[in-house]
Amino acid sequence: SALVFNLGGVLGALIMATAMNRFGSRKVLLTFSVIAAALALTLAGLDSLYDANRLAPLLVIMTAAGATILGVQVGLYSVSAYAYPTAARASGVGAALGIGRVGGIISAFAGGIVSSIGEGIAPFFGGIALVVLLMTIAIAAFRRHMPPVAATTHAHERVSPAASAS
Repeated sequence: SALVFNLGGVLGALIMATAMNRFGSRKVLLTFSVIAAALALTLAGLDSLYDANRLAPLLVIMTAAGATILGVQVGLYSVSAYAYPTAARASGVGAALGIGRVGGIISAFAGGIVSSIGEGIAPFFGGIALVVLLMTIAIAAFRRHMPPVAATTHAHERVSPAASAS
């Protein structure tokens, strides 16, 4: 299931990039993160998914979870580059990536602790759902989202028609 989760992440990153260009980052990141939370809750709540004789539903949901969760992660890298002014962009993005790495290290320990709380995998995916819901709130509260590319292009064309005449 880890393989299809990561393959889903590749697919999600491609979909995320295309959708963010067309619709801007706010709508796309919020949509992906809400779907990711729903998928994590589904993985936490449906014991029937873990039937060794019927793996297809689990693999489909794990692929979709990878597409949405990892898709948001990749999308946030783009937003972090957009959010910082040019003079601070490298430092800002570097700090964001560093904080993300620390979060990845902590999550490995937290996942082990949460998994030991109860029987089965439900507490683990419940914890993931909680983190994804918190991420959704943070994305909604963030103010410097990327606009759609078409809106940026049209705004640029309106601002500098004199530059193209010279």
